[in-house]
Amino acid sequence: MRHADDTAKTSVPDPTDRVAAHALMDPTDHVPELDELASDWLSVADLAHMPSLHNFHQMAMCAPDLLGVHFWTRDTGMFVRDGPRFLEYRSYPRLTMRVDGREIEATTCRWFPYQAVRAVDVEGWAVTTTTRLVFEESGLLYEIRCRNGADERRSLDLRIEVMGSADRDGSAVTVWQDEVQDVLVTAAASPPDRLDRTDWTTVMSWQPAIEPGGEVVIRLVQAEGPLTREVIARTRRWAEAFAQTWSRTEVGWTSRWRDAFTPGNGHFSGSLPVLDTDDRAVRRLYYAAVLTLLVLHRTNLALCDRAFVTSGERDKGDVFFWDTSMFSRLFALLEPRAMREQLALFLQIDPHAGAVFNLDNREFRGGQYLAGYSHGFWYAANDLSLFTLVHDYLAVTGDRGFLTEQIGGRTVADHLRSLATAWRALDTRGEGVADYGHVDNLLECVPSYVHEVVSLNAANVWMMRSVADGMDRADDRDEVDRWRDEADRLATRLLERYVPGEGVWAVVDTDGTRRPVRHCYDFICTTRFMPDRLDDRTRSEMLGFVDGELVTDHWMRALSLSDRTAAASDRPDHGPYGAFDAWPAMAAEGMLLIGAPDAALDLLGRSASATGEGPFGQAYELYGPDRDTPHAPIRIAQRGSCLREGSGGGAFAETVVAGLFGFRPDLAGSAPFVDLGPMDFEGTLHHLRFDQRLHRITRSADGLAVEPE
Repeated sequence: MRHADDTAKTSVPDPTDRVAAHALMDPTDHVPELDELASDWLSVADLAHMPSLHNFHQMAMCAPDLLGVHFWTRDTGMFVRDGPRFLEYRSYPRLTMRVDGREIEATTCRWFPYQAVRAVDVEGWAVTTTTRLVFEESGLLYEIRCRNGADERRSLDLRIEVMGSADRDGSAVTVWQDEVQDVLVTAAASPPDRLDRTDWTTVMSWQPAIEPGGEVVIRLVQAEGPLTREVIARTRRWAEAFAQTWSRTEVGWTSRWRDAFTPGNGHFSGSLPVLDTDDRAVRRLYYAAVLTLLVLHRTNLALCDRAFVTSGERDKGDVFFWDTSMFSRLFALLEPRAMREQLALFLQIDPHAGAVFNLDNREFRGGQYLAGYSHGFWYAANDLSLFTLVHDYLAVTGDRGFLTEQIGGRTVADHLRSLATAWRALDTRGEGVADYGHVDNLLECVPSYVHEVVSLNAANVWMMRSVADGMDRADDRDEVDRWRDEADRLATRLLERYVPGEGVWAVVDTDGTRRPVRHCYDFICTTRFMPDRLDDRTRSEMLGFVDGELVTDHWMRALSLSDRTAAASDRPDHGPYGAFDAWPAMAAEGMLLIGAPDAALDLLGRSASATGEGPFGQAYELYGPDRDTPHAPIRIAQRGSCLREGSGGGAFAETVVAGLFGFRPDLAGSAPFVDLGPMDFEGTLHHLRFDQRLHRITRSADGLAVEPE
């Protein structure tokens, strides 16, 4: 087993000292400040995605130049196509900045939750731009700093060209109108020395003389909207109160972040546990995962005022069931009320009609949200995803009344039974195993991963067992036994698809032909959904496959380079040169479930490298000349239209809470805290709410200790 960098983990103090220290401090003091979760300083030349901006209403993407910002637009989407280095975005007109007559690009950048910073040194000028979205409003704030790095007094010539005509009163306010009658208004909070107008553009100029080591600071604002007069007024207001508007973004983000970990906060309907550990990798992963969810949290959607969208670069309000299910326990802990509302919407539709639900569309007709749902094709994982979301909501909140609620003409309990047995209709060969169709229904880019895959059939085993567990108190013991027997028969059939000595599983085509596939998803699902059916030899071989063919120094491959279809599967999320953001987290949880904590902690330690760009991206790619080796560097992937952020990254927090600390409530109402065995990890979770009480869970060399707070 390869070992992660030893610097990822430090020694843990004596547990008695830890307990004594905790008695003297507020648990929320363990929550890192937002700036601790900023990205590293990044080389623009090495990136596939520039930093993003989020304000709980919308997303914007920075361009490689110093001021460019791209928005999702409601009529056209966010990007046009893949460019040679970056996605080619649709955008508002750029602010073109020139320093001493030169238009320049950033060479370094840094992401913060509330701002993006771009920088370059040019001819002795250190130029830094900081950009923020106005908190929960449609507007941008810019701060430009130019520092004189020379040893003599110099004059700076800084010019910013803006599309749009300036106000005739001589103020530096420009208005530009697009083809859909939206307007973009730009205003200078720092009055320019000169203003040059044409019919189409305005150039603002500043020519200060700056002493050695001194700097000039220039501030701009932009606002967008359909009402010209109101937008102009708003822009002027922000410019006149720039300092307060600027501060409001950081203060708002800080408050929202602290609220997420504060029981009884004024924003979220629940809260998340506070993690205290000296394991720096696990700490970083946990809080970066939560931050990723907050980055994608929206408070301005039509159908739900609290929602985690899957990515900011898709249509406003788009939620993928699959991605959302990967942080379902966290969802239930942090936003139980919103989760219940959304489940009531999700269960009204046909889970086989599409992959996405849109929470920003109110059009409802014939039992369907017409434009709000059914984007794209059917994901085979939809049944599992919806079942997981309902299961975890019920198990975490204890809201048993939801089971009897009528939605779409059936109770929620009936929906669970239907989702758990939908596979029966897909048993096309009559062998008692579901056929999940073609590549688009499954991993989209792995041509060998089709038809009777083990992964989702293993999920069917778990779903049927879970239904039986939920009915265990029922009078009809025969029915409970029938569910469990069917689950056991399916598990037995799946074990026949294991490839002995290889650590992988075979798919079965429509003609019964078996073909091994060397993908991580089979490992994730079999360890997650039927670990009790895996013997020691099988577990060892599966771990050997993952460690030997998938794990890299800083991440993992979704598909082995040795798979027969590797050359035809080169997409970063599911192919051999990267992995979807949730896969390492879910693989680590699977390792914990089959008694391999060292392997799990090793993989988590390696994966912490991914947080160097800030929140988790949809996928990370292995790139550069070493990409065929375990030593390849990683970055948030752009190839295959993979997006800057993805909510699947929340799976890392799930692995911490459910794996390392064993919070695994179920429908049976059995003990919610499960000790998965001794491991070289110590830490404490504070403020975990279950059964209407807050709990503190401590993991030490002695195992798990749970006590009420």
